[in-house]
Amino acid sequence: MDAFFPPEKAVIWVGHDRELLDLMRSVSGLLEQAPAGYQQLMGARTMEALALVRSRAMTVHPVSGEAARKVQQARQYLAKHSRESIDMAGLARDLGLSYSRFRALFKQHTGVAPHQYQLDIRLNLARYWLVDSNLSVTKIAEELGYSSVYYFSRLFKKKVGCPPAAYRQRKPVAPS
Repeated sequence: MDAFFPPEKAVIWVGHDRELLDLMRSVSGLLEQAPAGYQQLMGARTMEALALVRSRAMTVHPVSGEAARKVQQARQYLAKHSRESIDMAGLARDLGLSYSRFRALFKQHTGVAPHQYQLDIRLNLARYWLVDSNLSVTKIAEELGYSSVYYFSRLFKKKVGCPPAAYRQRKPVAPS
């Protein structure tokens, strides 16, 4: 573990990460419910969380300065409007940047391009709703701004590795 998490770097900045939060909630839920084999599941999910922290630490850097302020503004805008179709070139203009400069700065500071960042927000919301709600896959797709549940399901499967319904079955859903 020292190779991945050296003691001299005890604090690792990963930003606000919905996927990590969902994993930690999942571990907490297993501890509360204590189903058969919960220790092994908790161990596996904890290892997944550590791997995610390591991955994020390798790509996400704390930001400072004017460029950082603009990236932070963009991140906040994308989070607030994550369910909408966003004109990234227009967002860049609003921040006083060319699109290519905006994209490069955004990727430098977050580890991903702006479109991917927005997609990650949507997929993290979808994961959360699939695990912690009884919303239908169609309703989730609609809430996330997708006009087609089929497109949403294909995209989810491509990015997450399984269809939304299968993802939901992996974890218990609390009644709403």
